[in-house]
Amino acid sequence: MSGWARQAGEGIVGLARKDAERGARAVMQYLAAIEPLDPHYVNRVLGRLPGLEGQFIDVHGLERLWAVERQRAVTYFTNEEMLNIIKEDE
Repeated sequence: MSGWARQAGEGIVGLARKDAERGARAVMQYLAAIEPLDPHYVNRVLGRLPGLEGQFIDVHGLERLWAVERQRAVTYFTNEEMLNIIKEDE
């Protein structure tokens, strides 16, 4: 999903993927350069996510989307389509 940060919902998957990979590399470089956080702090932050407004998608949701896209040989482009697939069978 981070690939659409530059232009939300743009359906150019190859461009969005490159943006996401570039962003992921930047985050990994940043994380490698800082001191690790206290695990208790991280757990408190993660515990707050379900209570926040809006939706968040974890890696399991993305894996679900990718599996369905492979199985159906289709790529979903709108946020609504992707969220519907991710939320199926929950």
